[in-house]
Amino acid sequence: MKKTINLLSVLLLIFISACTSTEPFYNNENKEWNKSSLKGKEVMHRIYCIGDAGKVDTTSKSTMALLTNLLNEDGTNGTVLFLGDNIYPIGMPDEEGEIRTAAEKAINWQMDAIKNYDGNAWFIPGNHDWKQGAKGGLDYVQEQEKYVEEYLNRGNSFIPSDACPGPDVINLTDELVLIAVDTQWWLHNWNKEKKMNEHCEIQTRQDFAKQLQDAITVNKHKKIILAVHHPIYSQGQHGGHYKLKDHIFPLTELNENLYIPLPGLGSIYPLGRKYFGSVQDFAHPKYHYLRKAVLKATKDVEDVVFVSGHEHNLQYLNVDNQHFVVSGSGSKVTQVVNSKKLSYGQATKGISRITYLKNNEVWLEMIESDGSKNGKIVYRKLLSNKEYQAPPTYDELAKQYPITKNDTVIEGSTLYGANKFKRSMLGDHYRDLWATPFEVSIADLSSEHGGLTPIKRGGGFQTVSLRTQAPNKQQYVFRSIDKIVIKLVPPLMENTFVVDLVQDQISASHPFAAVTIPKLADAANIYHTNPQLVYVPKQAALGSFNNIIGEKLYLYEERPAGNWNEAQFFGNSKKIVNTGD
Repeated sequence: MKKTINLLSVLLLIFISACTSTEPFYNNENKEWNKSSLKGKEVMHRIYCIGDAGKVDTTSKSTMALLTNLLNEDGTNGTVLFLGDNIYPIGMPDEEGEIRTAAEKAINWQMDAIKNYDGNAWFIPGNHDWKQGAKGGLDYVQEQEKYVEEYLNRGNSFIPSDACPGPDVINLTDELVLIAVDTQWWLHNWNKEKKMNEHCEIQTRQDFAKQLQDAITVNKHKKIILAVHHPIYSQGQHGGHYKLKDHIFPLTELNENLYIPLPGLGSIYPLGRKYFGSVQDFAHPKYHYLRKAVLKATKDVEDVVFVSGHEHNLQYLNVDNQHFVVSGSGSKVTQVVNSKKLSYGQATKGISRITYLKNNEVWLEMIESDGSKNGKIVYRKLLSNKEYQAPPTYDELAKQYPITKNDTVIEGSTLYGANKFKRSMLGDHYRDLWATPFEVSIADLSSEHGGLTPIKRGGGFQTVSLRTQAPNKQQYVFRSIDKIVIKLVPPLMENTFVVDLVQDQISASHPFAAVTIPKLADAANIYHTNPQLVYVPKQAALGSFNNIIGEKLYLYEERPAGNWNEAQFFGNSKKIVNTGD
């Protein structure tokens, strides 16, 4: 009996060792990665990515030493991105005490690693920086931003600012753009924060999704790197992937040394996270819709490089010609589950490096923190060699989309036609009015109010809208006459008849009611905008917004914000505060 127990103990130790391997995994297409080289190639820009570096211990400090050494050898033509969870376990409180002291220590050693670096360096927040999603997380992330920027004294070093979501768009070169997003903003429980979004231009998740899509669209001709904390694809635990060890020894999730076998019972935790999940896991509805929004924003642009942390390992996945880099092992390590989807994965501390060459090539390298001065390169991959395509000039767009007339004939919508039976069941409403063609002016943005420049899409739930600005800084908004109801329908009903039913009921609203308001408002001595019906064709002045806005019927009106001291319909106000579009 004793021999049997000893044999089982030996087998158990062998099993544990096998389950906790730190050896890299390569799929069949990437096994010969080390035959490639970057020697002799001219570098345009390098980006170093390190996430989840907020736990201080000896091995974590070696990762920061590695980063410092790499930066010292690399020069200034680059960028460092800290991808969130910069301070474990709950970010930075504003009151003094042991937690504050530990928080400062955790972030200081990261900042000290870049203090002599003359290139760019930015910190992006993660869930732990938001107090792990607890009440008060808003204050904690704002306190961290304040501390980081005072300590580094190099300007805006914490993005996005003010606990807002972004997207922050930063041109690293003429051909390369960084788009930074605070994904914990999306996942956070807003009901816990009285001042949530107080300083943010974006107030809703829907508006954020639009702005992210616009940021991608406007820069689609460039090389794009999208920096977030939460990964969009992953073969780690947050993605619902667990090794057999996690089912047998679940307590190692709490303490890495608690190897107490709990077969059967131990599967409850990993299966729960795989199929239900916390808000930090793919399985949770909030995270699901975050991933959906990001993927929708980028689906029409190839070769976007996504960099993230959250998972405490190194991964590279290629999905639909998009590149997903996980670099979250700055100070902690968790397992990666091998898969055909995974090009490379490794449970080890390290850094990812993305190199943009002058010959248009984009290379990814994974560098393991093995205790040596410059680490060990364990993976190298050519991500793209697409040539830079400059966007069309204004003159080129003017030739492509000439405006040759002042008016056109168009109907409000073609969606609401109905036979007698449908009308008897759902109502006549204003169907005939929606379908009646009428003559309407064509809006040429280049000649309106001295020339209108598109700024951003608006945040309405049902309309397509565009905010524009005149040379005098006054703004004007275009809102589509027809409505889009998909965002009003619960997610589970998005692909059902309910969408068509709700869309049909838009016919109950008068399509042109807004244009009657000014005369009524004047009679009642009420301030008002002056909406006009216009047709907006594709045109040079819309630039990259042509694919989003052009060729629709719109209401066109003043945006009541800022200085309108010469506008009687706004009471000649010098400072109007707007609550959003």
